[in-house]
Amino acid sequence: MARTWLYVDAWDKHTFNIEVFGNLVHDCAYGLQFASEQGGLLENLKICNNIFFNNQILGIQGTSAAARRRITRC
Repeated sequence: MARTWLYVDAWDKHTFNIEVFGNLVHDCAYGLQFASEQGGLLENLKICNNIFFNNQILGIQGTSAAARRRITRC
């Protein structure tokens, strides 16, 4: 079953200064997803020196299920 390999979620809190660094991700549905599912602020997420390939849907996806959402400086 293909799934998301790396997942970063602020949920309902201020979550910050996270680095996703040096990963080799392949043969998943999504390589990396970052989100704020319940309205928390995800800030200063650095995605550096990763390789994503052969993923079924997307290599990297930013999303939010909260009613008020904002993704900036991508």
